[in-house]
Amino acid sequence: MNKNALTERVPAWLLVFLLLGMLQAVAPAAADEEAVVKQLVSDVARQLEVAVAADQASQVDLSRVRLTYLLATEGELAWNAGVTGSVFEAENGLALCQPRHSLVTPADRALPEGEWVDITMVLGRSLVTRMCESQPARLAAVMGHEFGHLTLGHLGTSITAGTDMLKAASLTREREFAADQAGVRYAEAAGYVNALSAATDCWVRLSEVRGNTTPLEPTTAFHDHPTNLERAAELQRDPKRREQWRAALTFENGVMCLQLGEWEPAQICFTSVLKQFKDSPETLTNLGYAKMMSFYAGLPVVERRKIGGEVSCLAFATVRPVIRGGTQTQKTPLQQAIGHYRAALKIAPEFLPAKSSLGAALLINPDASVAELNEAAALLDAVAVQADKRPGDEATLADARANLALAKQRLGGPEAGRLEYQDAYPLLEARNAVPLAFKANYASSLVASAVRADWEMAESLLRDYLTRTSPESYYYQVAARDWGLVCGKLGRPAGKVPAPEALTWLPGTHLTVPAGGSLFPQEPWAEAKEALAPYKALIVPAENDGTNFTCVCSDLGLTLRVSRGAVRVILLSAETSPAITLKSDREGLGPKLSLKVGQPLSNPAELGLMTDPLTIGSDKYKLYRQVGIALKFDDQDRIAGIALISG
Repeated sequence: MNKNALTERVPAWLLVFLLLGMLQAVAPAAADEEAVVKQLVSDVARQLEVAVAADQASQVDLSRVRLTYLLATEGELAWNAGVTGSVFEAENGLALCQPRHSLVTPADRALPEGEWVDITMVLGRSLVTRMCESQPARLAAVMGHEFGHLTLGHLGTSITAGTDMLKAASLTREREFAADQAGVRYAEAAGYVNALSAATDCWVRLSEVRGNTTPLEPTTAFHDHPTNLERAAELQRDPKRREQWRAALTFENGVMCLQLGEWEPAQICFTSVLKQFKDSPETLTNLGYAKMMSFYAGLPVVERRKIGGEVSCLAFATVRPVIRGGTQTQKTPLQQAIGHYRAALKIAPEFLPAKSSLGAALLINPDASVAELNEAAALLDAVAVQADKRPGDEATLADARANLALAKQRLGGPEAGRLEYQDAYPLLEARNAVPLAFKANYASSLVASAVRADWEMAESLLRDYLTRTSPESYYYQVAARDWGLVCGKLGRPAGKVPAPEALTWLPGTHLTVPAGGSLFPQEPWAEAKEALAPYKALIVPAENDGTNFTCVCSDLGLTLRVSRGAVRVILLSAETSPAITLKSDREGLGPKLSLKVGQPLSNPAELGLMTDPLTIGSDKYKLYRQVGIALKFDDQDRIAGIALISG
């Protein structure tokens, strides 16, 4: 087997496959980067395989198929497992689903007992990181496309006289379109409700990066292949597809509402999407989260005290909600949220966001029984174990460990909680992923200690919490009380509680150029062009397609990526580039934050504790979701590039 193979073999199609290594954000080390790509492919494959196995319309006998995934991480990948003469540049983003023996169709005789049909799916690493930009929905559409070739009988092999004979596949335009449709259908069945828009974006992205006529498969494997933009357009011709497109946009609007803490509008969005995607674990989980947070935000103080601390909710909301307390006494929203999470886990048992959110929902119940708290602890412990194995999945890990400690505190008292906080803190601190809720709860558990070092730790944790939390929050008042207690134990005057600084930066919505114009992500190109009129701008088209191109303005050290007539990414790469200024969510608090190429960022955590990896071209960026900005750093930790990202 090739050294770049994802070597886990599948004993039967209907089993959940055990594949690959570790997931999530791209770490600096090459080994971590490859592990991230492998785990991402593994996660997507696991969900797709279940969806494909349930396809009653498949034209092949899937029960005898054995699948192997190969990930190309070098310039070329040579086949050495039963297929000769097939060498191609998989690293450059090519994908192929290839039979290495015979494919069983209804016309073929049955395979002898104990024999399997071996299929290999090859994926170039840059297919995942560049064309799909490490987005699971895009990757699901591409891999689903290859599954479509399999289930639609496009691979064209048969058995004759007991000898395996491989026929050359003829992947015509019609077959490519059919595989595209199947890929979206499988991705949707796997729970990616935005599969249609993701597939469309993937073909547009491929056109931008490789040209409109460059396919994903090797050019020797097909005839009369459609262009990438033709494929993007074909996906949306069907009226049903247009409805799915609208549902996908509604889903994305719901996600934005979650990020901003707008729980009621989010519920409306996800309820609408569920009418079309009843079995989407993502939609069910997001709807549950919106209802859970609506319940949590409205709890009165007397009920909130029963929980014993602040529940950490980093996984969805990029802007921390202000928990003031309210008059919510009915548990119906919380019960509905729990029901949505359980439904999502019934569809996808290992879907971590649903599992983590269910644990949080059980914990948020002020009147949770011992059995419910034990279930919450078990769920959160399982999530923490899985997330700890995934480099970069800090938000999930942080939520799980913070809430697990709170669950143990509710079950075993302050000492049990303190021990869990002590155990988790070094791990989370090493990953720069200590949630503010964790800091407040940990500090509170240390106040009761008899050890001075614990009080000093509590003082440090509380100072950070109080300077980054709104005074309007109920939990700010709890932390301020603990601050007074710990200062007294340390023999220091409590004095004034640390004042909040520039707590939360609002998303960077635009860039102001020296001539006075502004550039916005998502704005029509015609408007951006007007703002750049005073400067020299070079247009670099993608295969002469006027709707997809790059605009380079050397005067400003500025590059715009334009797709389908709108600005998608604004890139700044020179010290002469304009600065992007961020404002605080609370007027008058702290200075404005200026981000400029060539200057250091004094406290990267100030932009948000959690970052996502983002590859733009060949450059690695850190995406700060909260502000919609990605930064590239040089060897001296200065900003080497700024990307203002569309939604």
